[in-house]
Amino acid sequence: MALTGFDRAELEEKLADAEQRVIKSGQHIQVLDQQIKELEVLYKRAQKSKKHASRYNLRLKLSVLSGIKMMYHHYQTSKQEEITKFRNELYSDEYQLGNHRNEQM
Repeated sequence: MALTGFDRAELEEKLADAEQRVIKSGQHIQVLDQQIKELEVLYKRAQKSKKHASRYNLRLKLSVLSGIKMMYHHYQTSKQEEITKFRNELYSDEYQLGNHRNEQM
């Protein structure tokens, strides 16, 4: 299936958008990882000093941040699948043409 100029431009725009979203979600995951590490340090301190109320609050925060991080991972995976689909749609015709040229030689 050959793409028209408009379809190709639209797919390239969607591809660029999806790539930016993957980059941004990766940055958010890094920030969440850092926050989780900091909370784990605080949790271990509270555990050593036997502060049960603090431990409970920190455990809840850790749970929430871990859930958010997992959602970002899921989102990033779905965007990476979109990127693969867009790249296949954009460049598979060129790849197939290249293979036919090699067969003719």
